[in-house]
Amino acid sequence: MEVSAQSARSVSGGPQFEVDPFWPKPLPERWVTGELGGVCVDANDRIFVLSRANLYPGIEEIAQAAPPVMVFDQDGNVVNSWGDRQVMPDALHGCSFDPQGNIWIAGNGDGFVQKYSRDGRSA
Repeated sequence: MEVSAQSARSVSGGPQFEVDPFWPKPLPERWVTGELGGVCVDANDRIFVLSRANLYPGIEEIAQAAPPVMVFDQDGNVVNSWGDRQVMPDALHGCSFDPQGNIWIAGNGDGFVQKYSRDGRSA
């Protein structure tokens, strides 16, 4: 298959992305995240971020693990958070929304896929 020089160039008028160093706003209650396992956006443009609890040893003395699911508005404010690490996948790995607005959260390595309402109730 041959690729032309034109197809290798960026498309004029395509999306342009820019880092906002002030997004999100500082997290509440001394929260820190481990690795982030997924990010998805609902129909209301709220951003759902999945945080793993794999923190550096000793950090618990000065901070606490963020909840598994943090919900942000477009301005980067935490508007909700939820999740019980005892029943959620060990290594949160992805999320998506169905047409009814439920969030589906998957785990890496354990094969768990769970369905929740946007506010964290089991759906």
